[in-house]
Amino acid sequence: MKYAFIRAHREEFGVRAMCRVLRVHFSGFYAWLKEPLSHRAQEDVRQTELIRQAWADSGKVYGYRKLTDDLRDEGERISENGFEPSRVSERLFCSKPTRRFQEHSSLHGTHPPLPGAAGGRWRCVAAPYCTN
Repeated sequence: MKYAFIRAHREEFGVRAMCRVLRVHFSGFYAWLKEPLSHRAQEDVRQTELIRQAWADSGKVYGYRKLTDDLRDEGERISENGFEPSRVSERLFCSKPTRRFQEHSSLHGTHPPLPGAAGGRWRCVAAPYCTN
């Protein structure tokens, strides 16, 4: 992010001055200009594309465990821990709907309050069961 800022503003300010202010080394900036993505980032992009393709081939129904197994069977070195963030960031979710809690209107104050309940003044309506 700092390198991108330096690249965007290098016409206005000196590169070395911005590097000093942002506390990065200017040689790192010039190395980044030649190859903006690290090897790890390039591998993540490649694996994300493999994951997206495998997910599309599954009819968009496989979860990350099944996709991980399929990619391992193809010889990819991929861990479940490394897979999940890619899946979330690329919004690769199962298209099968999941059950969710349904909110009921009675829980959200659409009904009028009970009579006599306001201000803590409660009345007993079941006389045989009341002790007061």
